[in-house]
Amino acid sequence: MLKNPHEEIFTALNNLMKSGSLMYDLRSKSSAAKFDHDMARLLRYEELIPADYAELQPDEDSIRLSERYVRKRSKLRGLAKRQAGKGGVKSASSTLLEALKHL
Repeated sequence: MLKNPHEEIFTALNNLMKSGSLMYDLRSKSSAAKFDHDMARLLRYEELIPADYAELQPDEDSIRLSERYVRKRSKLRGLAKRQAGKGGVKSASSTLLEALKHL
């Protein structure tokens, strides 16, 4: 089994693309700190969506599909907050990762 598949995949992709980009991995001191970081990351990504619309000028069908993803992501984000509030930080982090798939 791979020791750190996330890092190995990015390393391989960087090598394939001859990328000079920097890769980093946040090492959180606690599950709660990782959850807070992931929540902030999700919110930053969501802030980019209006700019994407303006740049890409999607058709109405694409906008409707995107709005479905927005609703699903919003529900998952709310669920993650509730899970974290009840002390289920690990499950909350998993829920946030699922929400990221709906960007």
